[in-house]
Amino acid sequence: MENKTENLTAAVTETAAQAIDQTQESASEAASRAREIASKVGHKVKELAEKVREKSPHETVRETTYKVADRLESAGSYLEEKDFGDMINDVGSLIRRYPWKSLLIGVGVGFLLARARNR
Repeated sequence: MENKTENLTAAVTETAAQAIDQTQESASEAASRAREIASKVGHKVKELAEKVREKSPHETVRETTYKVADRLESAGSYLEEKDFGDMINDVGSLIRRYPWKSLLIGVGVGFLLARARNR
C-alpha cells in the first residue's frame, strides 16, 4: 500500500513538473511573440511619422504635423525598445497616477467591446 502511494505521488509530481515546464515554455513563447509584434508596430509607427513629415502641407500646418510626427516617432521608438514587462509597469504607473481617468477609459473600452460582441 505504501509503495502504491509513493508511486502515485511520484506520478503526480512528474505530471505537475511537466505541466509547469509546458506552461513556462508557452509563456516564454507568448512573451517573445508579443515583443516581436510590439517591435514591428513600433517600426510601422515610425515609418508613419516619416510619411507625415514628408506629406506636410502648407507652412502654417507644417508645425502641427511635425509635432504629430514627433509624437508618433517617440511612440514607435518606445514600442521598439521596451520589453513587454516594462510596458506593463508603465501602464500600472499611469493607472496609479490617474486612477479615475483609467477607470473611465476601462469602462468605455468594456462598453465598446460588449457592444461589438453583440453585433
